[in-house]
Amino acid sequence: MTKDINSIDRILVEYRKLNHLTVRVGALRASNGHSEQQMEMIAMANEYGVPHITPVHGQWLTIPTKLAGSQSARQIDGLFKPHGKNVLAKANGNGGLDVYFVLVKQITIPKRSFLTSTFTNKFESSWFELAEVNISKVGVGEMTAHECMADIGRHMARDVQARIASMHSPHNAPATIARKGKDNPLIDTGALYRSISWTEDLYD
Repeated sequence: MTKDINSIDRILVEYRKLNHLTVRVGALRASNGHSEQQMEMIAMANEYGVPHITPVHGQWLTIPTKLAGSQSARQIDGLFKPHGKNVLAKANGNGGLDVYFVLVKQITIPKRSFLTSTFTNKFESSWFELAEVNISKVGVGEMTAHECMADIGRHMARDVQARIASMHSPHNAPATIARKGKDNPLIDTGALYRSISWTEDLYD
């Protein structure tokens, strides 16, 4: 009897812990040289979209081509703007020009709600069902409150990453597709994908 009472007491303690725990999922990790704060900004720019991005300095925004890779215009010697062309190029040694950047007055980041759409698609199905199963396991002593939340957090983060990998609309601009070699709007270097993680938060 004492053993049963102790088991019940431990389970009640775990249930009380559950009442003060929540899981947060998003771009929570530093990735590809970007800080956690920078990755959060990148995630929100894609989640909600950003209309009419204009240059802070100068007249043009520089959109890199495949030749530019990850380099900025300042890192490439010999670039110039050919007369009448909105590009930055350099002589290729064969009498022609190689274009490294396309110059534009403004760009728009379209709305690609990968977080909201994952929540909408998963909350009332797999996430809710998983929570029910895990809470039942806590009730019979097979799982602690922290194990319960960690399992849910891992599933949620994986589902968000899967949504990032599968999202293909709105499509990339033609110049972006040419540079990346594919039309996968939310994956370029993989920084956003790898930044997705989860954390367990405590609240009163």
